[in-house]
Amino acid sequence: MKEQIESLEEAIESAKKDPQANRFAQYGKRILELVKEQDYDEVRFTAKCFRDASCSFWRGPINKVMENYVNATVDLLNVLP
Repeated sequence: MKEQIESLEEAIESAKKDPQANRFAQYGKRILELVKEQDYDEVRFTAKCFRDASCSFWRGPINKVMENYVNATVDLLNVLP
């Protein structure tokens, strides 16, 4: 799980630099906080909110930064207990 956490941390930093993806960086930060607290139900809820927000508000094709961010989030979710 450490590798997935580091990957998401890197993706969040990249997202902060991208004007479109930056608005979604808060979800990744919250997911990481919750993983450290081992509150996996809340992680899944926050991930659902991230999915809903990104589907509702993303405009245009998904760029590489957002793609990496989404993939890193999904990879982390897939290794949670």
